[in-house]
Amino acid sequence: MLTLTTMKAHILIRYVIGSAALLLAACAQLTHGQAPAQAKVIDPTQNLVMAECNGFANEFDVCYQSAKQACPAGYTVEKWVRNYGSVTRQLIFKCN
Repeated sequence: MLTLTTMKAHILIRYVIGSAALLLAACAQLTHGQAPAQAKVIDPTQNLVMAECNGFANEFDVCYQSAKQACPAGYTVEKWVRNYGSVTRQLIFKCN
């Protein structure tokens, strides 16, 4: 027969195990669920290109990697925008 203390301990253990599994799944989604930044031309007359690196896991280094891929000969950053409310980042650049 289970005592009240033993039942509480079993519930607590299940709660801890369930919380840990949920936390691990969330971390995996944050680190692997974000798509790489894709560079796209936003103003062909001025040769402006933009890379967006949005989400909690992505930082500007993801945008800079996209700029390197889009501009093998180098690039010049024209502007970068960070919106903390919606967790968006934009890097606007020109290829050299």
